[in-house]
Amino acid sequence: MSDRPPNIVLYITDEHRCDCVGAYGNPVIRTPNIDRLAASGVRLNNLFSQFPLCGPSRTCFTTGQYPQAHGVHFNGVPLRPHSPRIPRTLRDHGYATAQVGMFNIEPRVGEVHGYDIFRHQPAEYPKWAAERGVTDTYPYGGEPRPDGYYGRVDYPAEAHAAHWVAEASIETMEQLADRPFFLEINERYPHLPYVAPPPYDTMYDPDEVPIAPSVSRDREDFRAIQEMHAIYYGMISLVDDAFGRILDAVDRLGLTDNTVVIFTADHGDMLGHHDLWSKWALYDDDANLPFIIRYPGQPAQGVAIDGLAEEIDLAPTLYELAGAPVPRGVQGASLIPMIEGRSQGKDAVFGYQSYGEYPARIRPRRQMVRTRDWKLIHMPEGENLLFDLKNDPYEMDNRYDDPACADILRELKDRLLLWHLDAIDTTAPSLFIPGQTEEAKAWIKRYIDPVT
Repeated sequence: MSDRPPNIVLYITDEHRCDCVGAYGNPVIRTPNIDRLAASGVRLNNLFSQFPLCGPSRTCFTTGQYPQAHGVHFNGVPLRPHSPRIPRTLRDHGYATAQVGMFNIEPRVGEVHGYDIFRHQPAEYPKWAAERGVTDTYPYGGEPRPDGYYGRVDYPAEAHAAHWVAEASIETMEQLADRPFFLEINERYPHLPYVAPPPYDTMYDPDEVPIAPSVSRDREDFRAIQEMHAIYYGMISLVDDAFGRILDAVDRLGLTDNTVVIFTADHGDMLGHHDLWSKWALYDDDANLPFIIRYPGQPAQGVAIDGLAEEIDLAPTLYELAGAPVPRGVQGASLIPMIEGRSQGKDAVFGYQSYGEYPARIRPRRQMVRTRDWKLIHMPEGENLLFDLKNDPYEMDNRYDDPACADILRELKDRLLLWHLDAIDTTAPSLFIPGQTEEAKAWIKRYIDPVT
């Protein structure tokens, strides 16, 4: 391992189910590049989103904070100026910092968050596509089509946004290769609507894609759900090919031995499971994230870890690998002790949701506590859910009103209450900061400065 701090390449897909990766056991999907990272790295099987919605989830990643602390409870809500951010901390520690892709934390201004280079997909991709003869780049511009949730686009994969993301990421790595860098890549796919360019639109047979039992076979639209799964798989294979180009560039530039590479997602996708769509629900379908990491000095290759972890653990993990200080207010814990066998992971993980376009049984306000064997989704205004995950991995049998589960229900409610008490904003300025150090003054100034 080099004396130079390791480079960091963080690749985050959007709306990517954990069970839709070959390395996670899916027998049909083709993800050879994600799988090769898993073969040379470490795969976490039980890492969960704290808020399965794009902006809030990515805010959990960068701040290392629970939603109650960072305050971003919906897309478009600005992150407060004083909140910790990975790029800001790493830049202060001597890193060059860059972002490529569909950035989804407000304000969408790179300097505010600590990026030296900020390549935002809506600003660059349409021009790049137009140079390749594509002006209708739906779903990233142009007229919406098809009318439904799924279908195909008629421009070539080489002009797709996933390819622009890969190309721009490689250019950025080439630009920064001579110094320690942090490159965050925010891939928009496989976010709905489920559309893919050829040949990915026909890569999978709808009759062969696995459909979990949480999707009713009696639905009138079951065939459409099969077709959506097939297109969704194609979208993931498109992303995998783009990710492979980035891995190849890391090797070509001679960076492999001193670069941390992470593949993950902001949340999953319900895809019709439990009669629900999109995300927001806090089932494992949308809350369980793929998370694969390869880093210099890791103890073994191809390792799978079953311990519980949360997306807020990403930030302190990167700080430990970079040798950077952990900012005030970070609530996550480094994953390195668990990966290296010095910890069994967390006793429980938590989730929070304050919005959702769902039927009455899935209300806007809901919180989750999940242990290895049990999950409680508490909805003050809806149907509370309790699942015995050991015997009901697809979360289909609600045990909330079962008298035999009264003790475990009481325990999980207590855990949820204590979590809420602990997950407050730990970075709010206080009049009782001891001394008037320059650090304290800078911190207060950052807190009160306007966002833009």
